[in-house]
Amino acid sequence: MPLCAESPRHVEGCPLWGFRSAAWLALSLAVAVAVGLWRMEGGSVYEGARLTWLVSGEGHLPYQHRVLVPYVAGALQKLGLGTALQPVFSPLALDQVATALDTPPDLAAIFLLIEIGSLWGMLLAFRALAARCGSGEAASRIGALVLAALLLLPQFLSPTERLWYPSDVPAVLVVVLGYLALFCARPRLFDVVFLLGCLNRETSLFLLPVLLLLPSQVSGSKRPVIHAAALALAWAVIKAGIFFAFRGNHGYPIHPNIFLNIEILSSTRGALVSVALATVCAAVVVAVIRRGADVKVQAALKASVLLLGATLFAGKLDEFRVYSELAPVAVLVGLAAAQTRSGVLAAAKQSPVA
Repeated sequence: MPLCAESPRHVEGCPLWGFRSAAWLALSLAVAVAVGLWRMEGGSVYEGARLTWLVSGEGHLPYQHRVLVPYVAGALQKLGLGTALQPVFSPLALDQVATALDTPPDLAAIFLLIEIGSLWGMLLAFRALAARCGSGEAASRIGALVLAALLLLPQFLSPTERLWYPSDVPAVLVVVLGYLALFCARPRLFDVVFLLGCLNRETSLFLLPVLLLLPSQVSGSKRPVIHAAALALAWAVIKAGIFFAFRGNHGYPIHPNIFLNIEILSSTRGALVSVALATVCAAVVVAVIRRGADVKVQAALKASVLLLGATLFAGKLDEFRVYSELAPVAVLVGLAAAQTRSGVLAAAKQSPVA
């Protein structure tokens, strides 16, 4: 059964079959492989978040709290998948990835597989998501490629170490799948995505405002407030269990970086960059909302304000990976802004000249 309610050949939010789809599958897979290799080969791991430690449950906090990908990788390693994957990934610079991430080649191969798989799934899901929000076939596919490019920004813009964490790309995949499930009125699928996201990173919580902001006929949730409250309780229970399980690990459960961020913003360069970005973002947001963009895009945009606020408190402003879950919304907003602008220009051309 297709994810959306319409026919699987329907353009709006559902995959199309044929040569173009086959070409898109091949292109998106190639992009996923290239981006995954670039991110991992050019990255490094935080000393307290060594991949072997995360797999064994001995990593520092809060990194060990993000158990989903490390534990899946550990289970696959025990099954011997890493050894089987080594000859497959060796031509793809597996040794360089293993060296960069300071991990055995068999485990590096599994993490590389998960990274590429998450990226590919993200590209396919975002294409469907953008189409569901009203973008055309070409625009939705271009938007997916732009999203992949945004995830490479840390490789160019990070002023310090280019840290790589196994939970980062899967967190973006969770956001995209969560939005897609809601926008396609599949609340039960949304529940599954949300609960898995709770095991991956804390920020799955910020999918709930989208559920509350969407009309029930769009999300398919009959009682969104009760639905969101139940999921928030589940999030709290899961997180409490994880916190309890790793309470003896080194580190702190939460790293508030608000004071460091204030220091960054108080510098001349930081203030100028912040004002410029805020101006551009405000202009785009106003354009999207005032011109009647899709209600789904508006809901995602408003919910992202809460995520951005949490990022300002807990994340480091100069560590660009902390914004990764905002990237899909940024691309959706950009596509919506381009679409509304093209609609306005088309209407202007069709109007009679006095």
